[in-house]
Amino acid sequence: MSTDSLPPPPASFLPQFGFADEVSFERLAEHNPFLFRVYTPKAHDSDATYDKDIFCVAPRFNALYHSPIDELTELTPAGPIHEVTSCSDIVQHMEWTTRSSSAYLTTSMSFAWAIWEAMRRYTNGFKHDVEIAVLDARALQGRAVTAYHIMKDAPLEDRPDHFGRWSQYAQESQSVLVYGYIPMTAVLTSIPVRTIIDKLPSYFYNAPHDVDDTPALDKLAFDFSNKKMTFKHFCGEATKRYFLDTPEVRLHEAVVDSVRLSSAFLQSWFHETVKGDMPLAVKKVTDLAVLIAGWADSDDTAGLDTIIRGMVTLLAQEIRTSTRSSEQVTELVHVIDDLEGVVHALEGRLHRHERSLSGSLSDSSDWMDDRTVYSPEASMYASRNKPECESPTPLRIKIPPPGSGSESGSSSPVTPLTPNSINLPSHSGMLFKEQQGYPQTPPPLPNVSLPRAMTRPPLRGEALSSFGSSSGLMRYAAALGSPPLVSSQTFAAAAAQVMSEELAKEPMAVASQELPRPPMPEPEQGRSPYSAAAAVALGGFVIGSIITFCAANAQRRTILLHLT
Repeated sequence: MSTDSLPPPPASFLPQFGFADEVSFERLAEHNPFLFRVYTPKAHDSDATYDKDIFCVAPRFNALYHSPIDELTELTPAGPIHEVTSCSDIVQHMEWTTRSSSAYLTTSMSFAWAIWEAMRRYTNGFKHDVEIAVLDARALQGRAVTAYHIMKDAPLEDRPDHFGRWSQYAQESQSVLVYGYIPMTAVLTSIPVRTIIDKLPSYFYNAPHDVDDTPALDKLAFDFSNKKMTFKHFCGEATKRYFLDTPEVRLHEAVVDSVRLSSAFLQSWFHETVKGDMPLAVKKVTDLAVLIAGWADSDDTAGLDTIIRGMVTLLAQEIRTSTRSSEQVTELVHVIDDLEGVVHALEGRLHRHERSLSGSLSDSSDWMDDRTVYSPEASMYASRNKPECESPTPLRIKIPPPGSGSESGSSSPVTPLTPNSINLPSHSGMLFKEQQGYPQTPPPLPNVSLPRAMTRPPLRGEALSSFGSSSGLMRYAAALGSPPLVSSQTFAAAAAQVMSEELAKEPMAVASQELPRPPMPEPEQGRSPYSAAAAVALGGFVIGSIITFCAANAQRRTILLHLT
């Protein structure tokens, strides 16, 4: 049967192993649009520069791949791929001893062979990072060729040794060789093989498989560590297990299991493509699921393509809805983060402004000290600048602690010091004139006995006050021979001036006066009213926005889950 008479894709399946009548890669890629490459990722040299447009390169061009590639002419076949590729090139690539100089890369059209080969490498090797890359076969046209196609058409005289063994291997594995390199545009996904162990069809397991469990390697129905087991034997055992089930179970396996494995192969590409091109994403996953469903029994898949396409479409819609909800939540989280940044910036500006204000006020108050020696000029300045609501600040005098001698005895005689001369201010009624013959130094006053309760030596002001204010001063003036025409007010003012001058000279009694100071700002207690008001307003806006968004969106549970 020719390829032209084949029905549309669900009926044009490849056999489980080998090819049918058609072996041309271009014709096969029309109904089998996927290639699978089993490989182990290699660590890139940190000093080398790699071309980001290249997924992998053939061994012959490794040195070129490790340097920047300006032109890919050397990695492109010189002519039509089926003409420039010879049978000796195929054998050179398949021989382990000469593969390092091959200009080709190995791929396969069979997903089952890719799983079988990857599991063999996974169980028998020391490295468990084996991956399966899913490629777009149509993107490699012009540089890919089926190995069996070249070997089948090779003349007898051109067939090298071990031709039959490698021809059988190329046919069973449905091997396709790619010349030079595989571009990134042809790579759909690349997944570790361990991620699909629990996504395989149920006839790959010993017992009925629960999709909620993660099966271990011992649950698989095949011993991949057995090196004597061939891929042909693997296909026969899997088919036998498939037909042991009832038709209902086989229908379930053909639909559900194929969609699950197909979406696992193309998971990252499917989730990314469904956002912008949903029809393309649905088509790719459906095509691969149909190939998987028809692998065990291609005659039992009539009409399954419609059911599979419907399931994939429903899955794509759910993924797109979930993705949009997640994007909306992410966008809302970014908005909240931006608002928080604005609030913090505003608080910082307010704090800096308040600190600048408090700094200017503290600088303006540094011109004056807390305590100053009393002087008439400072007293006059303080009286002019004192607020009206404040009461006059009393004069405070620092007195040293009494000596041990003053505490003994019942009384302590105190003789106040008398100034040598009294210079009274000019007054119209003052009769103390030096030219009148009055003595400038008064006679000493009698001793005054202080009570026991007195614990410090009295000051001169207190000694004068013991004379009974104005009458005492008048008697003191009479003892000096002063005429009675001097008023008590005038003499009291003169005595006060004399006492202030003497106190300023005495080191043991310093009169200090607290001068008024500009009001200092209160220490900052927490957040200022402006920043608190701004934070409350923005917080209310954010909370209101979140509540409104959650109430209006149908995916409120998902949103709340992301927010929490």
